[in-house]
Amino acid sequence: MPTKREVSGTKRNKKALLLSTARRIVADGGFQDLQMATVANAAGMAVGTIYRYFPSKMQLCVELVSLASQREVDVLAGVALSEGAPEQKLGDAIRAFVGRAMQAPRLAYAMIVEPVFPEVELARHTYDRKICKVLESILLEGIRDGVFREMDVEISAACMFGAFHEGLVGPLAPEATALPDHVPDLIDSMVEFCLASVLKFDRSQILQTTQQTAPNVQVLKRVSHEEKK
Repeated sequence: MPTKREVSGTKRNKKALLLSTARRIVADGGFQDLQMATVANAAGMAVGTIYRYFPSKMQLCVELVSLASQREVDVLAGVALSEGAPEQKLGDAIRAFVGRAMQAPRLAYAMIVEPVFPEVELARHTYDRKICKVLESILLEGIRDGVFREMDVEISAACMFGAFHEGLVGPLAPEATALPDHVPDLIDSMVEFCLASVLKFDRSQILQTTQQTAPNVQVLKRVSHEEKK
């Protein structure tokens, strides 16, 4: 008669097999192709077995998103804790997130943005906040080191995450036609945009530039006024 430990191990193995099988199905066709019977059959189990571990498709989807998202949080947290300058860490974190997504675009699209269940959206939001917290830690380090400008790190991290997160939606979409050799340029653009938003800048130079362009602003106002006549 199997021991409790053996039974528990068997259950864990079956659950892991069901999750890995479901992940492969989502990677091929998204959540729209994920059916409980399909997962069970592909895993070599009876259809009733899958419901012992996941009472509904919604719960299966939530667990898939949670596992995938936690993996990304762990990767970015590892970058944040590594040796190196804050600006290098920030760039590496963005490159890791975007690069990993582009390696498996259909899976990433499903995990990040594909419409499915409200409960999945809540799970996504939970892990999005965790990623933002990792970004906040890098921003705080950069401010302490005098590399990044003073800012509200919570707002800045959320805006930054939104930038490269939303920037992925188009390239990851199933109908996207981006070629693989465009991916490095895509990643570079996102890194440059995010770094430019937080790196210190010469305020006096910005003020001087603003003053030099002031007459042009007046011209625009005059043109706008004339158009209204």
